[in-house]
Amino acid sequence: MKAQKLLKTNKLLRVMVFTLLTFNFQFLTFNSYAQGIAINTSGAAPNNSAMLDVSGTSQGVLINRMTTSQRTAINSPALGLLIFNTDCENFNYYTNSGWLSLNPAITGFPEAAGAITGTSPACLNQNGAAYSVSAVSGATNYLWSYSGTGFTCASGCNTNSITVNFSGAATSGTLTVTPSNACGNGTVQTLMISVNAFPTTASAGSDQNLACGSTTTTLAGNTPVVGTGNWTVVSGTATITTPGSPISGVTGLAVPGTATLRWTISNSPCTASTDDVIINSASGTPTVTDYDNNTYNSISIGTQCWMKENLKTTHYNNGSSILYISDNSTWASNTTGARSYYNNTDTATYKATYGGLYNGYAAIKTNICPTGWHVPTDAEWTTFTTYLGGVSGAGGKLKETGTTHWSSPNTGATNETGYTALSSGNRNSDGTYASLGEIGYWWSRTYAGSYAYQRSVTYNNSDVGRYNSRMANGLSVRCLKD
Repeated sequence: MKAQKLLKTNKLLRVMVFTLLTFNFQFLTFNSYAQGIAINTSGAAPNNSAMLDVSGTSQGVLINRMTTSQRTAINSPALGLLIFNTDCENFNYYTNSGWLSLNPAITGFPEAAGAITGTSPACLNQNGAAYSVSAVSGATNYLWSYSGTGFTCASGCNTNSITVNFSGAATSGTLTVTPSNACGNGTVQTLMISVNAFPTTASAGSDQNLACGSTTTTLAGNTPVVGTGNWTVVSGTATITTPGSPISGVTGLAVPGTATLRWTISNSPCTASTDDVIINSASGTPTVTDYDNNTYNSISIGTQCWMKENLKTTHYNNGSSILYISDNSTWASNTTGARSYYNNTDTATYKATYGGLYNGYAAIKTNICPTGWHVPTDAEWTTFTTYLGGVSGAGGKLKETGTTHWSSPNTGATNETGYTALSSGNRNSDGTYASLGEIGYWWSRTYAGSYAYQRSVTYNNSDVGRYNSRMANGLSVRCLKD
């Protein structure tokens, strides 16, 4: 009985619901026509241009309502999809640019971002590059993105002003900022950023010790692979004929004088690379001739003017002959000026290359150098090595490079001074010869009794030696301008 009673009750409920629905829809008319559908209470046909025409004066159309996060969660929204954003209290519609407000002027959406200002171009390995936009009305957050690589936001990353770092592998790209808030995003702004490489490392070439009395030279800077170069005068007197050329000529050098010129390679905004070259020109002449008409090139080193080659004369500068001794015992017993060539070889294989070997009596007690020149004193040798930074390493700066005239390894040889020291060997006080290819010796004219100071450089060391040598020894001579 209870089951029959429950069944009758359910039937009664269904009848009542159907009756109520029928009653409600009697007040609303749905009119379907070929051109569209009309929903109204008047029975009017739809507008010819509408697929759906809803009209009435007492009710409206209720679009789907949701929060910003719910809207964002919609999977693959269709273009033109319309919702009512309850966070912003405005209609939003979907475009290729994302969700936009139907009426931005009265919505909580941010306004459009202004122009991005900042560092462009930027540089590889540049840190702290700054970019910003003016504060955007309504924005509570700023979304920055970069289409290139090697870009890292360092500070202010969610604000309208950021600093960024570019790595050594950064590439050019487009920087984009999107103002946003809880309602959504405003119109984006972009800036194209070119990322430049650092300029080629500048090399101004080796310091130049010119022939004495020279007022001109040619520079030897490197050609930039990245960036452009420019020469400037740092100190001294000089005129650069073509500042943008790495091999520009230079005129107007002061004699005596020292000029410092700078080669700068730039690729803005990257830090420029610079290198300096020091140009020396001492008083004197580019060449000098001895009594035998042997001509020697000169070279400026600091304020001193030196011969660039070893002396090979057979006469004192007054025309007197210098005694030539080949016999060992005669050499050993001699106490007057004398000369020889290594192993008594008076040929181009020795004399023309290495010059002569003179005992101290010839080199010191009579002027063996051409008129206006002299054998340097011990103090003048010290001035020379001091200019080169001290005896340690000075030998390498004096020695000819390679192993043509030096035994291997010819330690530290750069010949950056242009002095071109050769391993001419020596003749011992007993008349024997030694050290060709291994050591170069030069007299000073500072002596005491039967000894005088000399300077030497060796094949296996980069220093300059200073020793007392017997006057009876045979050493090379380099002359210094008075």
